[in-house]
Amino acid sequence: MVAGGQGVDDEGNITLLGAGGTDATAVAIAKSIDAERVEIYTDLDGVYTGDPNVVQQARKLKDITYDEMLELSYLGSKIVHPRGRISKKI
Repeated sequence: MVAGGQGVDDEGNITLLGAGGTDATAVAIAKSIDAERVEIYTDLDGVYTGDPNVVQQARKLKDITYDEMLELSYLGSKIVHPRGRISKKI
């Protein structure tokens, strides 16, 4: 077991990666040990059309494609870190 979301800055200091950083940490570790897959568990119940804490009309998506999820991550959705890629529908 490894604490997620930690990294190293340009000066070698241990730092936190911020929102979604645990995803990136999991993927980096999996890559370094040639893992077959990475499973990321969360306390979220799904992906919404907007942040339900901010957007009252936000609705839960039935499913989302890999490409859509990747685009959302690059647009700053904070659902998954852009460097922590997913491999299946959620």
